[in-house]
Amino acid sequence: MRIATTSLSLGALLLAACPQLDLDQISDAGSSADAGLPTLQEQEPNDGATDDELNALPLDSTLQGAVQQSEDVDIFRFDVTPGQLYEVTLTPTAGSSLQPHLTLMDAGDATSRAGDDYVKIVRAAQGPIVIELLAMGHSSYFAVVRDARNVGGAGGAGGADHGYQLVVSARDPGSTAGGTIVFPATEQGTLAHAGAIAIYAFTGAAWTDV
Repeated sequence: MRIATTSLSLGALLLAACPQLDLDQISDAGSSADAGLPTLQEQEPNDGATDDELNALPLDSTLQGAVQQSEDVDIFRFDVTPGQLYEVTLTPTAGSSLQPHLTLMDAGDATSRAGDDYVKIVRAAQGPIVIELLAMGHSSYFAVVRDARNVGGAGGAGGADHGYQLVVSARDPGSTAGGTIVFPATEQGTLAHAGAIAIYAFTGAAWTDV
């Protein structure tokens, strides 16, 4: 996704552009938030109306929040190490009416805008949602939480009973290893869920197209 203007706030950008990227990816991942992690509470405003209106999300902590109304967009920023694998998990709390919708996008840098290089969206009728992220070139990413019914749908979903937990944790890249490719080759495989990735290794010569 490329931002066409710098006059849009991050929140307005997500509301306007991200529905076009929805691919009806339905999550069937089985992970859930870790009850043993430190717990933080979402702080409003965090809808991206200004550059400062977001929450920092430390790794290996459980962020508790809620989609309070249909226009509510909860934006969190987390720091990463390029080349490291991360797992981002969005889990509706017990009894929650939330239909989870999770967007991950790079936070941009001095030469690129947020979302220029990476955007991934997963939605589900019920949680949890898990997205695996291989951080590449950016030191920060945004995680954006909404109710799926408010994205290109009828809207109107939100309230104190639309609670969720959000967790970002580092993972061993070997856990998603798809194998080693020797060219020429055709690889076939199946991803575990809509937010999963598979990492393949290959060897190539410098300045050679592959």
